[in-house]
Amino acid sequence: MDRWMKIQQKRRLIKKASERPDMAQEALAVWAKATYKLEMMPAQTTISDILKNASKIMSDDYGNGRRRRPLRGTSAALEDQLWMWIQKMEGKSICLPRELIKMKARDILRELCDAWDLAFSDGWLTAFKQRHCIRSRRLPGEAASADPAAVALGRQRLQDLTDLYEPKDIYNMDETELCYAMAPARSI
Repeated sequence: MDRWMKIQQKRRLIKKASERPDMAQEALAVWAKATYKLEMMPAQTTISDILKNASKIMSDDYGNGRRRRPLRGTSAALEDQLWMWIQKMEGKSICLPRELIKMKARDILRELCDAWDLAFSDGWLTAFKQRHCIRSRRLPGEAASADPAAVALGRQRLQDLTDLYEPKDIYNMDETELCYAMAPARSI
């Protein structure tokens, strides 16, 4: 099952619409899904866009039956090394923000002297995460590793200290936008 219509399929849809002008766009979407065995029925707006751009799509210049934009390649060696690095860093409980992963990918590409022209965009990273089933998650805190006696003593000292101030002058700083240099609390 395909997810999107190919150019030839769009051209046949345009011909179908011109042969049957009484056919509604929703009916054309149902016809396209059944005829081309698409995963999902095309949205009515998609059908509308195809029909609106019919002259461009029907022209010989339009993709010659192929994709208008070729898919960008990716390097298997780069992805393998990046995946191993991510697993190693997660094993050490190191937070991996998106920009750090992209920087490491650029470093690996330079090391490999690979000929691929990769952009390392947000879209590339999202696709990489999907290919490797990587999910964003909150990093676990260190509350379980703290000594309960030290926690109780610290709470009492903090309470004694805050008793000297008016309640309106006490702020919980991690709930404000003032924590500029905090380490990220989320990893991929």
